[in-house]
Amino acid sequence: MVKQIGIWFTPIQVATVHLLAVSPSYQGRSLGIKILEEAMKIAVRNGKKALRLDVPKTPALQIFCTMKKYRN
Repeated sequence: MVKQIGIWFTPIQVATVHLLAVSPSYQGRSLGIKILEEAMKIAVRNGKKALRLDVPKTPALQIFCTMKKYRN
């Protein structure tokens, strides 16, 4: 179960995720990756060119960025 996610759209061509948390009992199931992939789809549908993650660097986030070859 996802605890919280916040996506804000700005006038510039970037969508920003300010908050992303997965309940500890649901961690390890790639839910965070699935949420970020869906956030990217939402951003593209809204005309954005990039998705910025304004969240603390965690081991899971670094693995995601490495897997997807994103800048972190």
